[in-house]
Parts: sequence; C-alpha cells; structure tokens
Amino acid sequence: MSPLREASLYQARRWIQVLKIKKMIKTRTILMLLIIALSLVSSCTGSKIKKIAVAEKKCFMRVTSYDTEINGEEITLADTLYLSAEISGNKISGIHNWLPAEKDQMRGKYQGTILNDTATVLYDYFAEGENNTEELIFVILENQVKIGYGKKVRKGEVYVYEDKSKIYFTEIIPKTICK
Repeated sequence: MSPLREASLYQARRWIQVLKIKKMIKTRTILMLLIIALSLVSSCTGSKIKKIAVAEKKCFMRVTSYDTEINGEEITLADTLYLSAEISGNKISGIHNWLPAEKDQMRGKYQGTILNDTATVLYDYFAEGENNTEELIFVILENQVKIGYGKKVRKGEVYVYEDKSKIYFTEIIPKTICK
C-alpha cells in the first residue's frame, strides 16, 4: 500500500472516530437534558405528593317502637335516633337526627375532629323553631356509637360541656348500613 493511501485511510479512521465521539457527546447531552427535565418535573410534583385521605362512612340508627292510645285508638309509634359519620384522617362530619314520634325533632349537621375513637364536634341543629349550636362528644366503636351527655353552659353562641370529666355515655346507637 502506498504511503499516500495509508495516510488517507488513517485520516478516514480518525474522522470516523471523531464522528463517533461527536455522536456520543450529542447522545449524552440529550440524555443529560432529558434527566434534568425529568428532575425538574418530579421536583415540582413528586416531592410534594399530598396524601388524599379517603373518607370512611359509618352510620348508626336506633328505632324504639311503643304503643300508645290516640283518640281512643291503640297505635304503634316509633322514635328514631340517627347518626352518620364521614371520617377522613382526624376530621369528622355528618348528620345527627333525633326524630321522636310525638315531640319536636332535632335535625342537624356536625363537624369536628376525632382522636382514636372519640369525636369532639360542633353540632348545628334546628329544634323547636330555633337554630342552635352545641358541643357534642361521642365515641365510635366497632358496632355502635355512644353519645356523651352532661351539663352544658352557653359560651357565646355555643352550648359547651361545663365539665368534660362528668360526661356520661348512656345513649347507645347500633351500627346500620349507610344508604
């Protein structure tokens, strides 16, 4: 092989190596830019992922039937006590209705917090032609809820328990299927 031809082959090989290196650098640059772009996107969204709490719904109802006489006729009436609870993290809200057959009813909604099984809420309800707000504490167990009762005092526009250590839980409402 002639020296001229050898030099040309050497230059051609060097040129191919340079082209390969340039292509490799270009590929690496594109990969680096892609990695940087993905890092920026994930840092904007990935590191601040908020946990979406799924609300758990529970319902409780007790119907107490009794016989009474109205206008000389024996009839059966029923009082209903109902509480629904939507729990999401430490937040709780729902409906609480006391629906006696022969007296004024209490219908309302509540919201507040729950720690372990004990909920402390503000209950807004309508009864006897008035809107009222009162503090309510109840304990949600596996198959029932226990409503807390005790002496309440007016604090501003809200009735609150006078002494939380003297609350008694005698009102028990069994669990039911939510509709």
